[in-house]
Amino acid sequence: MAQPPRRGDVLWHAAVPELWRRTMIYVYRALARIGSERSGVPVSVRAVRSLVRVSYVKVAEYQRRGAVHFHAVIRLDGVVDGDRSVVVAPPVWADVSALAAAIRDAAPITNTMYGQLWRRARAVALTGPERAAGLAQRPYDLRHGCASLLLNSGVPATEVARRLGHSLTVLMSTYAHWFTGMEQEANRLIDAALSGSEPSGAGSGADGLPTGQTPGNADA
Repeated sequence: MAQPPRRGDVLWHAAVPELWRRTMIYVYRALARIGSERSGVPVSVRAVRSLVRVSYVKVAEYQRRGAVHFHAVIRLDGVVDGDRSVVVAPPVWADVSALAAAIRDAAPITNTMYGQLWRRARAVALTGPERAAGLAQRPYDLRHGCASLLLNSGVPATEVARRLGHSLTVLMSTYAHWFTGMEQEANRLIDAALSGSEPSGAGSGADGLPTGQTPGNADA
């Protein structure tokens, strides 16, 4: 059974349709460039749409971890007399290698587009107060949030480091502020271990953190 989507996944899901739409736009732009290079005749984006048609079938796979990604079959057909409903062979220059090259060229996202998409995703997935507080201003902030969540939830630091691809030294130095103020909780666990009793659940303060743990700066 798939897990409920996390906040980062919701942001990604909000951006996916626009990413796909822009990818198709850039595929046609790349085909216009490739057509010009291979035919020796300038081919505009408008002209290339009258010569070829990019069609596709895509399936969105909802992963167990809650994120979605696409599997797509993309093909390139010709256009005759402006009728895009008729399936005909494309021009000689528009072969499989041209389509593959166009897709590769269309895949990279510029910094400007990246920022626009992320702002749009935040507007969809976050509330006004959350945006005003600066939550997830950058995609990388989700990584910090994940690390902080795991550490606050009691996941061993060695496992958190493994999941982030860090060494334990890097993890401890980067997120050291999340380990401050935990003396009371550590003493409780030690006392429970020495007495042979089951440790009782840690209490939570108004900030939702285990008793004795103080929140740190999310921009570490």
